[in-house]
Amino acid sequence: MEALSKNTTNASPNAGVESITLPARLTGVVLATVKNPVFWSACVFACSFVLLYLRIGTHSDMYGWYQGDSLFPVHVAQDFLLQDFSLRGWRFCPSNYVFPDAVIAGVFYLFTGNSILSSFLSGVFFVTMTVLGYCYLGHVCHLGEARTRNTLVLLGGAIFILFFVATMQFEVYFVLLIPAIHSGAYMLIIWMTGLLISIIYEPRGTPRRKKQLWILALLTLLTATGEPLILPMFVAAATAAGLACWLGGLIERRKLDGPIWMLWSVSIVGILGSFLLIDVSSPRAFARPGLGRSWIALKNFIGLFSERLAAGDLMHWLGVIWMVGCLGTFLYYVIQRKPNEGNAIHAAKGRVAFLAAYLLLSALGMLAAPIVGGHSSLVDSLNYGYLLHYWHPFIYGPIFTLPLLLAVAFRNIHVPNWIKNWSGVTVGAPSLIAMIVVMSQIGIGDYLPHTGRTQFVVEVDAIIAKHKLHRGVTNFWKSRAITTMTNSDVRTVPIMPNFEFHDWMHNSRDITENRFNSGEYVPFDFAVASASFELPASLFIARFGEPACIEKIGADIEVLIYNRPEDEQFHRLFRSPYESPGYRNLFAAADLPSLVGELEDEERVAEFGRDDAGVLTYGPCIKLPAGNYSIAFQFSAENETKAPVGSWDILLSEQNGKAVKSVASGTISPDKNEIRYELNVEPNQENSLLEARVHYSGSGRIAVKGIELLRLR
Repeated sequence: MEALSKNTTNASPNAGVESITLPARLTGVVLATVKNPVFWSACVFACSFVLLYLRIGTHSDMYGWYQGDSLFPVHVAQDFLLQDFSLRGWRFCPSNYVFPDAVIAGVFYLFTGNSILSSFLSGVFFVTMTVLGYCYLGHVCHLGEARTRNTLVLLGGAIFILFFVATMQFEVYFVLLIPAIHSGAYMLIIWMTGLLISIIYEPRGTPRRKKQLWILALLTLLTATGEPLILPMFVAAATAAGLACWLGGLIERRKLDGPIWMLWSVSIVGILGSFLLIDVSSPRAFARPGLGRSWIALKNFIGLFSERLAAGDLMHWLGVIWMVGCLGTFLYYVIQRKPNEGNAIHAAKGRVAFLAAYLLLSALGMLAAPIVGGHSSLVDSLNYGYLLHYWHPFIYGPIFTLPLLLAVAFRNIHVPNWIKNWSGVTVGAPSLIAMIVVMSQIGIGDYLPHTGRTQFVVEVDAIIAKHKLHRGVTNFWKSRAITTMTNSDVRTVPIMPNFEFHDWMHNSRDITENRFNSGEYVPFDFAVASASFELPASLFIARFGEPACIEKIGADIEVLIYNRPEDEQFHRLFRSPYESPGYRNLFAAADLPSLVGELEDEERVAEFGRDDAGVLTYGPCIKLPAGNYSIAFQFSAENETKAPVGSWDILLSEQNGKAVKSVASGTISPDKNEIRYELNVEPNQENSLLEARVHYSGSGRIAVKGIELLRLR
């Protein structure tokens, strides 16, 4: 007994473990891995992206996926990383996408040096992190068993990608894969929602809660700087959901106060900061709030939404059913609440109820935002499809919350262990084999994302090299493609059919820093033209004459080469004619916009009894070089009395509508037919827009012939 005790005492405590050989350990790890359904679902999810990558690569323009919008973040990142580490010169839309879209695209660009691949990997990152974000939501709300939950969410993400692969149509339903269309913000908001739920149900004052609050504040601030829609998509929806759960007795109000006040204050600071620090276009470019426009938008929305439902659109029906399910879930937990239930049960119900209420309100908030804002796509052009890219919560909520509901259902269903253990292999292995077979049948051409160029850009590069070109112009979409994908040093500038610089989501430094009087001026020497994007070759030929030669790309795109010495006018395309003293131009009233009056014999006419008071003509909204100018209003005015028939004013304003400065104003009396005013444009006003307006008073008759602008000196 003594010897036995001694031997037992001296024996190594790891003796049993050491007896397991390394091959046995590896076998155990491999067996545990292949029997884990999460592993196989992750494999299917990853392979779905590989299949998408190969599928995109089979088409010369990559199915139009990489265009002016999707390449915008990587374009910003390129300028920031390769130019002067500044956002100066960029004109952003209200959702500027600097964070996270441009930041993530920039990180991938640093590693790849490839615009298309960076954009593709950004989309992969968005979808992957969104899927993991829903896994985190399920974890925070204790929805189902972890392994089942993660397996189903990953498979749901794979099915989403594979459905896109099968159809390969650039539908707005798949914008989660595309940078610069609110997808990056939506990805972050899903994680922020999980953090918020965790914070609300964490005891107050704990280090963990404080740490989570700081993380949530940082993410909110950064997201708000790039996406003002964080207010309806997250902050307002979370506030309303919290209040609803408080009124339902599922959340203590004191646990809501800190997080909710933090969300509002930090997000507003972020939004205002972005508008102050960078050049952001006015939201009025596409949304003009007002009761009248909102009422029209609501009626059109109801009609267009009903049309989609009547047509059997799967995404719309799924979204409606899902929203009803969210409402039912919230009401169920409120009704089933019992005053004497334990804190753990109470908190579990509260988490699920908050999540259901938030998802419902977030979807409603984003559906309502264009209506409240009087969005032009619901009032003017009725482009309903354009609005869908705002509606991430409505479109993607059902896709990624359905696996969470299935996980809850499976938790209440008894499944034999041998099925649980091998379900991953049973489902995953055949799926992988099928995908490998499909991928082997896809012809891998020259246009995979890693090559960095579409067929269009390849042909443009060949023309640039052939003719030794320096700088070109084309439309908004093609300009971004050439600038971001080209293998040359050539940059193209986007223009509109009137040959004005198209500064929407572009960098004006391509114009402002390419000065004619500098020794480093790069002349314009080619134009990419096509009637399909409203820049036909005839437009250039009518203004600049016949080019040196014309190169064809495909059936309808032409590259016009203006590289001869006699093409000086084209070389200095953006040189203002007002740089030359003595230059005179009459802007006919028929060509100027108007809010009242009618066109009669090329004159804009307003008269008593027929027309209301208002702006008769305004414009031309052009930039002028520094110098002295004469502005003449030409009109004829009549009135039975000596009372003025109207008034005039001259404004200078920024392109985004900010900082409107009234330069001069006066009245229009019946005894005059011309009013002339001398204007001095200072160097710091060169980027301002000149606008001359004629207002009708509602009395008498006035006929505006035009507005003459003359450069004096």
